[in-house]
Amino acid sequence: MSFHLANFPAKLLKRQDYQTCHVRVAGESLAAICVDRCYYSFFKIANAQTAAKLIDRLQQRGDRAVLTQTPKGYAIWVLELDALPLSKIVPYRILSDTAQYRLCQIRVPDLDQNLSAIEFENRYYSLFRLTENSEQALPIVDKLSDRGDQIIITETQAGYSLWILEAEAWKVDG
Repeated sequence: MSFHLANFPAKLLKRQDYQTCHVRVAGESLAAICVDRCYYSFFKIANAQTAAKLIDRLQQRGDRAVLTQTPKGYAIWVLELDALPLSKIVPYRILSDTAQYRLCQIRVPDLDQNLSAIEFENRYYSLFRLTENSEQALPIVDKLSDRGDQIIITETQAGYSLWILEAEAWKVDG
């Protein structure tokens, strides 16, 4: 039996429709996405048929869910009405010493390509933008943190690099 996207009982989001973040729910830090100022915590990755069944069950419980497509299947995200974005606590950090982080390549569930990234405190941050000075960087950081993103700023001779936390990322070998 084939299964088509039109049969999904939840909205399938495009990458530009959401931002990844972390939220606090019932005292626990959770990977999440932010959609129109609503936070959805990560539930599970499943194939199309299993995802549809899980979403049906979630909806029967009264939960609202959305989907994102990943190379491994579909990520299911559940609305968290009481979620608090963690980025409001620490919206960004500036790292001026290259010994504080390592450059690497990462993958995220919803993209089929490697991303340039840094590893800092066992977490991965993808490169978002390069700026020449802090006056250009800080307004961008403010907008990103308002959307729930956690940002690292690295200082280089060429200027400032802005990196966004990728909660579901994994390091690519090589």
